[in-house]
Parts: sequence; structure tokens; C-alpha cells
Amino acid sequence: AVEGGRCRPTAMLLAPSAISFAPRPPVAARLPAGAALPKLIVFDLDNTLWTPELYQVARRVKAAPVAGRDVKLFPAAAAALHEIDTCDRWEGTQIAVASRTNQGDWARTLLDAFEVPGDPSRRLSDLVAYQEIYTGNKRAHFESLRRRSGLPFGSMLFFDDARGGRFGNCEPVARMGVLSAHCPNGLTDGVWAHAVRSYAALAADEAWMGMVVPASGGAPESPDEASASASAAAREESNGGPHDATVVRWLEGKASRGAALHAGGSITLPCFSMNMPFAGLVAHGRKTLETRNGTMFERATGLCLLHVGRRTYPDGGKHRAILAEAGDSEEEIGRTTALPPGFSRGGVVALLELGDTRPASLEERSTAEVQSAACALGSDMGRYLTEVKRASFLKAPVAMRGQPGMFSATVPRAALPDGWEVVVGEEGASRAAAQAVGAPREGPRVRQTYG
Repeated sequence: AVEGGRCRPTAMLLAPSAISFAPRPPVAARLPAGAALPKLIVFDLDNTLWTPELYQVARRVKAAPVAGRDVKLFPAAAAALHEIDTCDRWEGTQIAVASRTNQGDWARTLLDAFEVPGDPSRRLSDLVAYQEIYTGNKRAHFESLRRRSGLPFGSMLFFDDARGGRFGNCEPVARMGVLSAHCPNGLTDGVWAHAVRSYAALAADEAWMGMVVPASGGAPESPDEASASASAAAREESNGGPHDATVVRWLEGKASRGAALHAGGSITLPCFSMNMPFAGLVAHGRKTLETRNGTMFERATGLCLLHVGRRTYPDGGKHRAILAEAGDSEEEIGRTTALPPGFSRGGVVALLELGDTRPASLEERSTAEVQSAACALGSDMGRYLTEVKRASFLKAPVAMRGQPGMFSATVPRAALPDGWEVVVGEEGASRAAAQAVGAPREGPRVRQTYG
């Protein structure tokens, strides 16, 4: 582990708009060398970076609040900003704020008034690369942040005091693929440290980032599993009775993480990239086990997209020998190890339903059944097996660059294959019904229930 990080010296500030705080040992500097850090840190403002909330201030003052007197930064928030600004490990990371306050002018004035912790020559607005301050919802804020920064959701880390429910922010943003840390009492040292460590751990496992880091310090949680029962009950109470049974069953089950519908006919889903020929084998439904040494698929059960990289994985033809031994004809091997006409490398090509991920011993991996399903020798497989329950090629490929691990990909809804049902529920979350469909459909059924 790296012990300490070079940080610029801190000046203690006493002016009304200044911030008096005690710098903490940088959390990032205590992570293992090479540990991944987010490229964009996004902070909510009210009751996350500062206190009190601006609507509360508006009840007692008419003029713009004074930084450091009417509104103060939480000490841990000041320390976190100081760490990002001064610690070498955060080089290349940007800061953004996302707030739904109806006092936007006041919020921007405060950002211009507060001094950067430890540097009286600059203001917080100089430190913040992107400001998304307007009423509405945080999903709109994050769509704008992704567009403006050019960064994928999986490279962001978000802090907010509101978790779920009608006014929640952490859960809907997590469903977009952003690791979201809940800080109900404002940003604290514990929440900051736990969130940064959780991001590094998930990145090391190449895991899906669309999780909520609980304020209690526990393991990151799926936003759907954590709030399913509460969401169903809240909707029943607020709408006067029970809802469509299909939706309730989804709420009580496991939803695919990171899915969201967008205006204009597109849908965002989790995605991962593979090289040929194995990507072709998965998309054709021949390869029904995907193996990795990390647990990137452990929290990705459900619907996701498959991206095909531009390279060929060199296994020396072992997959062809395994397929032939399993009884596949040369014609069938040629078909399943290639992409259909009109499809090419360097894009999203298929829709998948992933099952459970579990560890497997070398002995189990070396059985003929597992080798045939994985299209690889047991000694060449990863230690974790993930079931690919279903796969279908899109109606047309969607060109885009792949990324390591799980990432978010947006494709036209019209490109979804026939025979799949995507049910979109509260806050834009969705799942694949993925059951066999008895009668052929004219097109993909995408049913928006509460979006």
C-alpha cells in the first residue's frame, strides 16, 4: 500500500467566507498502488456539502446568505475537497455539483463566496468543473454531466443525503450505473472513506458500479433490492391501492441494474465487452457459461448488452477442438464463431440475460459439460462461472467503443430483438422478463409502467 500522498501545505482560514478545518490523512493515499479512483466526484449541495438547506435559510433571511455565517460547509466536506485538490492520487479527477434546489442563484453565489479549503486565493467555483443546479431530477443532472464531461457513469462517484422514495437521489442515480454514497447527516469522514474504498474495490473486481454505499458502512447494495418493498408500499399508499401485478412481482424480485428509458426512443443498459470468437459464441447462444477471475458479473444478474471488441482472443484453436468434441459440425462452428452479415467488431451486437455467478474448482471446470458450455479448457477458465441464460442478436449493431469491466451503453429501442420484454418501473429502472414467448411478436415489447 502507498503510505501517505504528497499534498500541498494547508493554510488555516479565519475569514467569514473561509473554512477552518483540520486536514485528514488522505484516504486515496492509503489505497493500494494502482487502485482505481473515480474520474468525476459529484456532490449534492444542501445537507451534503453544506448546512442548513437553502429552503430553510429562505424562511429567515431575504437577502443572499453569507458563506460561513448563514451557510457552513460540513468539516468532512471541506476535508474531502482539500484532499481531492491537493493529493497526488487524485490528479486527473474533476469535481461537479448537482443540486435540485429552487434557490439556484443563492447556491451559485455561495460557490463563488466560499474559499477553497486550504487555498484563500481561490473560490469553490474555481474547483468545481461542472455545475448542474436546477429543479427537476438528478437523472437529468447526470445525463448532462455525462454529455459535458465525456465520462461514462461508471467512472463517477456521487454523494447525496437523500437515498430513495419520492425525493430520493442515490437510488435513481445508482440505477444509471453511478456508485452513489448515502450521507443522511451530511458528508462525514466515514462516508467519504467508505465510498472511496468501495469504488476502488468494485473497480478491482470489474463489477457493476450501479450500487448504493450505505451510510452505515456496510457493503454496497443494489438500489432495487434495498428499496423494493418500501417502494411498492409507498406507491400503494400514495396512489390509493395495489398496482399491476407484473410490476409488483418485479418490485419483489431482482431487477436488472442500470437500465433506463430515455426520450427519443433509446434505452441504457449495463454492458460488457468480449473479443471474438467468444463474443460470437455467446451472442449465438452456444457459449452458455462465461468465466472470469474477478466477480464483475456477481451483481449483474439480469439484462445486459454485449459489446464485441476489435481483437481476436488467441487460444490456439482450442475452442474449435472442444466444440468438435462436443459434436458441433464444422459448418456450425464456423457460423457460431462469426458475426452475422451486417455486423462487425467495435460495437454492441446482442442482448443477454445473465444468471448467477459462482466460484468453481479446477476439477469442476475441467468436466466435459462445463468445458463445452464455456468453450474453453478448465485450466484456461476464470475461477468464477456466470450463466448466460439467454442471448439474441440486436436487429442492427450499434457502433461504440468498449470499456473495461461493466459499463453503461445506450442503444435505440428499435434495435432490441423480438421476443424480449423490458418492463420499466419507478425511477427508470427496468428488467428483462426474459421468459420464452409463445407467439412471435412484431417487435420488441417495451412497456413503460411508472416512468
